[in-house]
Parts: sequence; C-alpha cells; structure tokens
Amino acid sequence: MKASDLVGTWTLVRYETATPDGKVVLPMGADAFGRLTYTSDGYMHAYMCPASRSPFAGNDMYAGSEVERLAAADRFLAYCGPFEVQGDSVLHHAESCFFPNWVGQTLPRKAELQGDRLTLRAPTAKRNGVQGEARLIWQRLKRSS
Repeated sequence: MKASDLVGTWTLVRYETATPDGKVVLPMGADAFGRLTYTSDGYMHAYMCPASRSPFAGNDMYAGSEVERLAAADRFLAYCGPFEVQGDSVLHHAESCFFPNWVGQTLPRKAELQGDRLTLRAPTAKRNGVQGEARLIWQRLKRSS
C-alpha cells in the first residue's frame, strides 16, 4: 500500500473494540459517525462521534451549559497531522487532538485496503473503559456529479 492509495475522504462504517475474551463493544454506539481524510500533501484529519448528540438550547457554540458542553464532548474524537505509510501500517502523527494526551504522539494503525474499504486497527488500549483492539472500518466517499 502507498500513501497515494489512501488519498481522499472516507466515511465511518463501523467502530468497534474487540476485547481479549472475544467480545465486541461499540464505544460510540451503533450509530457512530465519522470522516477521515488523507491529502496528497501528506496530511490527515479524522473525527468521530455518536450520531445522536443533543443540540444546545441556544445558538452560541461557546455558551452552552456545562451539562450541554459535557454531553457534546462525550465520546467525541478529532485529531490531525501528517501521515505516512510504512509496510502494512499507516502512522498518524497527531499535531492537534481533542484528547490532549495524543498531541505529539505517533498513532500507528495496521491498515488493510480492499477496493474502497479501509480497515484500520489501533493497538490494544482502554477505550470508554474497555480494554481491547480498536477496529475502524471506513468506506471511500465518492462525489456525486
């Protein structure tokens, strides 16, 4: 796989965590929504969240109540930075991230590309309280004419 094979925008099909005992957990629920974009100049950005998030009572994005802001942030993830392909892995070098612990980190993802379907596997870690390997399945988006 080459970096150019990934260039484009992808939509999240499924985000799951496989636990060591074989259970599959959906950390953002069955309705998770996300986009992943790789650019030809070597940058990427990704975001994911549960699709069923409640809107704020008002229209000022910075003036929601503490409860509204916490609910909006719950299980939301976004990050960006340069990327590179090494063998069967894609490395995301996080320059900025909603989860501050990832800033400045290299996030390795085992990658499998089959046509317009990309599966990324993140190393075993704790996500939403569950220890396991994350599997993210992405479908390449095609612009309609």
